[in-house]
Amino acid sequence: MFRPLGDRLVVELDESLSNVIHIPPVVEKWRSKDGSVEGWNRGRVIRVGPGKKHPKSGALLPMCVQPGDVVRFSELEFPEDREDGKRVCLISEMDILGVEEAA
Repeated sequence: MFRPLGDRLVVELDESLSNVIHIPPVVEKWRSKDGSVEGWNRGRVIRVGPGKKHPKSGALLPMCVQPGDVVRFSELEFPEDREDGKRVCLISEMDILGVEEAA
């Protein structure tokens, strides 16, 4: 187990969405430079870092997500590991597209 620093967080990947690219109509035109359609990943936040420091004042900017939040993040390459038999990855808060909320 490791402690994320800065604005990074550890996310447990949702195995039900692994290796699946979701292409809803709104995202249909969202393409990378090589022309491929990008999807996103889903996971549950396990641990968060303390936050990012403001470049001028040095004040600590609070994180927008908390442990337990279910997040969607871009389908990019992230460092991945196994923790307690589950797939986890380390991502930056800026790579999060949104937080799922109960309806």
